[in-house]
Amino acid sequence: MTPVVSIILPCYNGASRVAQSIESVLAQTFADWELIIIDDGSTDDTWKVTSAYEGPQIHCVHLPENHGVEFGRTTALKLARGEFIALLDDDDPWLPEKLSLQVAYMRAHPDCGLLHGGIVDVYPDGRRLSRMPARGSTSYRTMLVRDVTIASTILARKDAIEAVGGFATPMRSSGDWDLWTRIGARYGLGAIDRQLATGYPHSGSITHGNPDMLARNRLAVVRRNWRELKRLGLRRDALAHHDCYVAGLLLVAGRRREARRRVLRSLRLRPLPRALPVLVLSFMGPKQVERGWTGLQRLRRALRL
Repeated sequence: MTPVVSIILPCYNGASRVAQSIESVLAQTFADWELIIIDDGSTDDTWKVTSAYEGPQIHCVHLPENHGVEFGRTTALKLARGEFIALLDDDDPWLPEKLSLQVAYMRAHPDCGLLHGGIVDVYPDGRRLSRMPARGSTSYRTMLVRDVTIASTILARKDAIEAVGGFATPMRSSGDWDLWTRIGARYGLGAIDRQLATGYPHSGSITHGNPDMLARNRLAVVRRNWRELKRLGLRRDALAHHDCYVAGLLLVAGRRREARRRVLRSLRLRPLPRALPVLVLSFMGPKQVERGWTGLQRLRRALRL
């Protein structure tokens, strides 16, 4: 029988963590799903771990070379049979009611093409930081200006994804944000004000890896939407948010001078509330930056900025 939800889980060198995400699918209170796991050319024991779960509801695909997360998602999308598509990362296991809550929401809101929710990040030192949907996160204008979603909390209608052209496969990151902007132009956006997953940030993850690559890919999304941003008068806003975000990446990477230049450029475009603290931190030492950044993250998440 055709499942209601197709879950897409791309994985690269995630042997030490992917089982936890798979087990979180098996623990869902909503049982009508299929899970498609893409081993994206891993060089560790990822295939050994994932293939052990192969069964009626779980399908494993091994790619001989690494192509990036959006390529893996596109590969899985071609195999997906469900009415809804759920994204799952190998380091963001779900909470048990994730699918139940989201499928019920989508049934009650037939005009909604994309739904997301909150997550709690658990760091290696034991810190727990909650990320709930930001203010305005169901607004198309907000989605155009900056990515306000968390990939592993996404549930989208498959026909909506296909209608707007699917994932941007040449991009190795931020291709999901590019897709959400296209869905938001034609469908409603929704958010559930609850934690749906647990994140375990690590140095190998996309958002904690190469800041230069991430900056290039995020800027590519802004450029793709340049005409639409102009039409809505949002170009300066989008560039200001982009520069402020990249400044944060550079700050965490220890590149404080570059971070300072970026955040000053952001402030010249728009005086964003999040930009000034980043500028102050760029003048501090590494230990002060680490403590200050944690405090800033807590404040931003509390205020849902």
